Amino acid sequence: MEQRRRIGWLLLFILFVYLASETLVSALIPAPVVAADATRLRVICLEPPAILELEAESIRMEPDMGLEPRDHIAIRWSPGRHFVQRAGQPDLEVEGPIHLTWSGVATWRDGKGPRGRERRDIGSITLTEIEGKRKLWVSVELEDYLSGVLAREMGAGFPLEALKAQAVAARSFALNAAARRRRNGSPWDLQGGQADMVYRGLDSSSKIMKALRETRGLVLAFDEKILRAYFSATCGGKTRDGRERFQDVPAEPFRPVTCQGCEGLGLYRWSRKVDRARIDKVLPGLGKSPLEWQVSTRDARGDWKRFQVRSRGGSWLKADMTRLRGKLGLPSTWITGVAMNGSDVVFKGNGHGHGVGLCQNGAKGYARAGRNYQQILDLYYNQPPLRKIGK
Repeated sequence: MEQRRRIGWLLLFILFVYLASETLVSALIPAPVVAADATRLRVICLEPPAILELEAESIRMEPDMGLEPRDHIAIRWSPGRHFVQRAGQPDLEVEGPIHLTWSGVATWRDGKGPRGRERRDIGSITLTEIEGKRKLWVSVELEDYLSGVLAREMGAGFPLEALKAQAVAARSFALNAAARRRRNGSPWDLQGGQADMVYRGLDSSSKIMKALRETRGLVLAFDEKILRAYFSATCGGKTRDGRERFQDVPAEPFRPVTCQGCEGLGLYRWSRKVDRARIDKVLPGLGKSPLEWQVSTRDARGDWKRFQVRSRGGSWLKADMTRLRGKLGLPSTWITGVAMNGSDVVFKGNGHGHGVGLCQNGAKGYARAGRNYQQILDLYYNQPPLRKIGK
């Protein structure tokens, strides 16, 4: 009896130690956050080609239409249908969407410019029409997608710690955006351009691969949800209030912060001469005399929101700088001065991009100064918790 009692106490002690250790470990290791299908993303190509020519091993098409696997396929669009080109035979007409899969890496060209841009992808491609417009998206694994994003949004010339900070921010933004679009029933998850993040195929640079490996699965979180981690090229010395600019993010992680990392980098300070012909195209009806500019509203950082302009002695024309900034060719809306240069206008300002969240050139400057990626993320997102997704 005494021996059985001792065994019982020993088992209770072992159970206590196990539970205590589990509690301790759970306190030290961040808990995972829920991510909707974090394995594969559908990224839409903004410039689909008129004829898709794909080269890869063992290309398969759905519907298969009796075609054997091949290493090259060419498909041209026609309203409401597709035509698969076959050497020495009539084109094969296919109605409805086409889905292509392959082995390894495929190469193809998008429709940007007269010859398109060559890109490489691992995954699959869907071709279809929506409301009479050609649509093409690539289904790609998350980490493969991020390799292309890091290559376009920063590049392998950035310091490793800056690339790691960008990897965590981009992973967070991608999963947040994908979850939102899926809830809204979108057939794709992300756009391959600046509206989301620039992606033009995968990249295999060693430094980019290292940045992804060393941050694999890490995302930024707030209230146990993955953060929509906005970022821009150069904040110009201070980030913007994210809640004021975008309204779709929580306030705390996007409070404005002072940035010393981007000083002297990128378009930290800029001057742009905009010719009168461009201004008249963007803002028609102003007349020909010299222009007067007035700011109607600014945000807390100083970015122009609403403004008005007129020819001398004429009526004021009201406009929105956030909407017109790109059409005027200005790097940002943080404008510090406007002056006439003959009939043209010279704008001066700070920063490049919307200025919310991570400053990419700031991350470069801080990484060069010895800060690691967690310290960089802590600065720009006001010390958000890092969380792990997947295994």
